[in-house]
Amino acid sequence: FRDAMVASLLMYYEDVKKDLGPGSLIIKAMHQAATTFRISDSPELCVKTLSEWAAAVRTRFIAANAKNLGDVDLTEMERQGRIIETMQGILVQNLDMNKKLGTELEFIKGELSDVKSMLHQL
Repeated sequence: FRDAMVASLLMYYEDVKKDLGPGSLIIKAMHQAATTFRISDSPELCVKTLSEWAAAVRTRFIAANAKNLGDVDLTEMERQGRIIETMQGILVQNLDMNKKLGTELEFIKGELSDVKSMLHQL
């Protein structure tokens, strides 16, 4: 039950933050929990990580339930078309995230190279 509740909070994190504002009790509690459990190195990164996790949970939910989402009056062909559109959207998001992660990884590699150079100089 606890896992389902956490997943629900994460899935609707951005919606709740947008509707109630970042100062709402729910959002503050989520930020506090993220910081307390150190999901990232700083409070700012915790909020960013929380947003990323929220997007991942929502994407996974949509992908897992795509066939059940949408209008019940659709024909089977229309429903399949909607599933394909949904999955294409998820794939595009994943490709964008992979590009972003690749760029970040290259930056980290450069930073590590700089650190190695400094260590060799010592």
